Amino acid sequence: MNWAQRRKQSEHFSALVTIGIPIIRGHLMCVAVLSERTIGGEDQRPINQQVQENRMLTPKEIECLRACNECATACLQCATACLREEDVKPMARCIALDYECADICCLAATSIASGSTQLDAVCALCASACDACASECDKHAMDHCRHCAEACKRCADACRSVAK
Repeated sequence: MNWAQRRKQSEHFSALVTIGIPIIRGHLMCVAVLSERTIGGEDQRPINQQVQENRMLTPKEIECLRACNECATACLQCATACLREEDVKPMARCIALDYECADICCLAATSIASGSTQLDAVCALCASACDACASECDKHAMDHCRHCAEACKRCADACRSVAK
């Protein structure tokens, strides 16, 4: 497939945008993000109308999806900043919870975007992971920890509103 064919193909599938976030542990994490752009070609409806055979995401699900993505990003940024601190040892629990929370937030975002049958359980798990991460980050005075704690609290609230 040449460059022009790839570009045309990517234009047809531009509605579900994927953000790659490098992780220090050596792999690439992808977070699904819904976009308001339409798919080119046959179907010009917004992606929210096309997800899972025309299943439309509720406003709560869209809010939660965004909160999960923001939280995952904040957690990864916090972990990276913690690893750059002069004394890393006191930050070990914070770093571990940051990574765990980011992973679970990505699972929740994927579950929302795909309309998973386990959505309630995944969102409840995500809220719990966010609560634990926020609690730990609140113990530290660094700006990155404060920012992470705020994102975790917003995500936990959004996940609880989706989980029934």
